[in-house]
Amino acid sequence: MTRMNIQIRCAVLIALAGSSAALASGCGNPSHAHAPAASTARKALDDSLSAWQSGARPDRLAAGTPPVHPVDFQWQAGRALESYEIVADEPDPGDATKWFSVSLKLKPAKGAKAAAATSAETKTRYVVLGRGPVWVYREDDYTRLLNMDNNPQPGPARKRR
Repeated sequence: MTRMNIQIRCAVLIALAGSSAALASGCGNPSHAHAPAASTARKALDDSLSAWQSGARPDRLAAGTPPVHPVDFQWQAGRALESYEIVADEPDPGDATKWFSVSLKLKPAKGAKAAAATSAETKTRYVVLGRGPVWVYREDDYTRLLNMDNNPQPGPARKRR
């Protein structure tokens, strides 16, 4: 099992535990039990992207208060971030998570041919959830988390006889 799969499964367990605790305690709206404050969510996203831009590893932010766990497939694959801009806060109708539109400028991949060695600009969205720890997911990773049962990881290739 890969480290990313373990992190994703932990996030699901944390979210489920938080929702269960809120229901058991009789809170009015259990979906708000794991929703970060807007300022906390934006700071967690900004800290995550800033760490990526400076060349830090995603797990560096886990020691902060609150702990922040960024999940971004390109960052975890070693892709370097040249610059970023948090374009907008997006309203969430359920107010259980905080969504942000972000423009990323990625450095050319290592080993890229000279003609293709230009920085790639990407527009994407990030979702932030949790209060302690706070999870910062790139939209693709979050969708993969939610569809875990419908998106199994491929198994090892079988040898032909």
